[in-house]
Amino acid sequence: MARKKSHFSGVPRTGNKNPTQDALTENIEVLTGQRGNELNRALLFRDLVNLDDLKRQALIASIKQSSNTNDLPIVIGGGIERPHAPVGLQGVGGFTFIALTWNKPNYKGHAYAEIFRSDTDVFSAAVKIATEVTDIFSDAVNMGSQYYYWVRFVNQADMVGPVQSANGLFVEALQSAATILAELGGKIENSHLGTFLSGEVGQIPDLAFGVDQAQLSANSALTQNSNISNDLLVSSNANDANWQTTTVSVGAIDAKINDVSASIATDYYTKVSVNGAIAIANTTLKSEIEDANGNSVGATLQNLAYTVADNNSNYTAMWGIRTNVTGITASFGLVNDGIDPIFAIKGAKFSVIDSQDPTTLTPVFSVVDGKTVVNSLLADEAHIQSLVTDSLLSNRVIVGSELKTPSINYDPLTGARSQNFSTDPNGNMVAKSATLESVTIKDAFGNIIMNSTGAISKDKVSGLGALASADNITLSSVTDAGPFAGLAKILSSNITTYIESGAIGVAQIDQAYISSLFGNNATFSGTVYAEKIVGDLVDADSFTITQTTTTKNSWGTIKILTIQKNQYFANWLTISELEYYMSSSLYTGDVFVQMLYDGQSGKVLSIPAGTGTAVITIQAKGMDDGVNSISRTILPAQSVVLQMFRQGSGFII
Repeated sequence: MARKKSHFSGVPRTGNKNPTQDALTENIEVLTGQRGNELNRALLFRDLVNLDDLKRQALIASIKQSSNTNDLPIVIGGGIERPHAPVGLQGVGGFTFIALTWNKPNYKGHAYAEIFRSDTDVFSAAVKIATEVTDIFSDAVNMGSQYYYWVRFVNQADMVGPVQSANGLFVEALQSAATILAELGGKIENSHLGTFLSGEVGQIPDLAFGVDQAQLSANSALTQNSNISNDLLVSSNANDANWQTTTVSVGAIDAKINDVSASIATDYYTKVSVNGAIAIANTTLKSEIEDANGNSVGATLQNLAYTVADNNSNYTAMWGIRTNVTGITASFGLVNDGIDPIFAIKGAKFSVIDSQDPTTLTPVFSVVDGKTVVNSLLADEAHIQSLVTDSLLSNRVIVGSELKTPSINYDPLTGARSQNFSTDPNGNMVAKSATLESVTIKDAFGNIIMNSTGAISKDKVSGLGALASADNITLSSVTDAGPFAGLAKILSSNITTYIESGAIGVAQIDQAYISSLFGNNATFSGTVYAEKIVGDLVDADSFTITQTTTTKNSWGTIKILTIQKNQYFANWLTISELEYYMSSSLYTGDVFVQMLYDGQSGKVLSIPAGTGTAVITIQAKGMDDGVNSISRTILPAQSVVLQMFRQGSGFII
């Protein structure tokens, strides 16, 4: 793996060997990361600028070097796991936001979630719009927006998991009530119902066929109907084809005394052609009084039924009641065009009374002055852009962007509050426990006394006592220190409770003095420091040589090795004996082996402590027995063992 470019200049070398200069140069290069293991590099201030990123990069590096079956690092707490697909993704559309929620991830090492959005149900066309560390996300959108969403998890080692599904989650933001009502008003206006609700009493939509044209006295009506019947009979007998396409029947009753009159007019109109048909039934009731100025003042009610059909598949059925009293009009009606039926009331307060008691007229539902009034409402789903309420009971509340409240779990009248979690209007909060990633604490004047990267100054805290500002604290400075204070060792002679012997299944001990410790097995996750460990075998390794020969009384190099020094202790390096045989059975002799390093030679070398490496030369030579002279000795292919021992203080007197 290529080493990153160093921020420091290299140390120039000179031709002359200087042990002191070489040692200083090696130490500087190790500390600056230009040489040796990067784990021995000094920690720089630039590394602390973004400590979280440093940790993340270290995890990524450990993954690349890991030999685990899952290629993931083993860390304290159980390790980092691959992210799974999000579960339980749901979306709720508000008026100006869309809220997404999902189940909390259950893999180890979760970092955050990525949120993608698209106008179409195609993930490749989606754009990442946000990252979220919690399990809820709010997307600010326009009213009526429609989007598809995908969510996936990322762990602390930057490993990306799968999205929740190939198909996106479709969520639609709500439209405002004003927009919906305006759209409905346009549909009413474009239908015959709009003309009827807003028109004058007595007029039939699109026909200009009014009741005024048909209001006759009782005698005139009878005469008119008789004449029409006679005309129709004559036309039928004359084989007039038009008589089946148009039929008008008019009936009217009038009554009048002086300036007071009343009338009832009923009109029936049908028309049939090769392209369509229309049928209208209209009844108008009118009562009037003529004032001194000759103006008619009264009340009028019209009941109109209307159906239309044509060969272009256009069908309409409408029914309505329209009234006019002293110039004030109120009406309601129903229109059905086969696509979007509409029932509307215009110009009147609307109420629903469900009581069977004839004396009870209090409505349970009313529309008054542009407001819908409901005494009690049960709804599975309600969309309210602005909600004003004295009491809100909810199992779950999702806030899209902002929550404003003077208090939570706090009664301003009695001062009673929840001791688990509560806030009052003065900004006082009670919480049993909290996990905060970034904290800044200020005093009453706005001065910062502590933040997540600093410490609390002692002059900002009251009630600390004399020990808070003391530079040196001795045992005599502390009262009620307890029986263990000042003891270098806990023995049966200086404590009341002393365990001389016993058995403990599982125990976690931060620090303890143990005079004698014995057991079958021991595992330490850190470094063990001891004055002496019996055996003191630090490490062992082996290397192989191919078959070779040695010459008589002459050292020959058979291997050159590079070994890693121990950064804490100086060590002894030893080598095992070599296997050999003579080139002829007539010869007898022996083979010797030695190692060379830093001016030393022999079967044992002293390797100083350090973070660098040492180059070791392995040599062998053959020797005869003084009786039968040999020319060469053969070393077969074999494994040679090296052992490293820690150098102690010595024991030879």
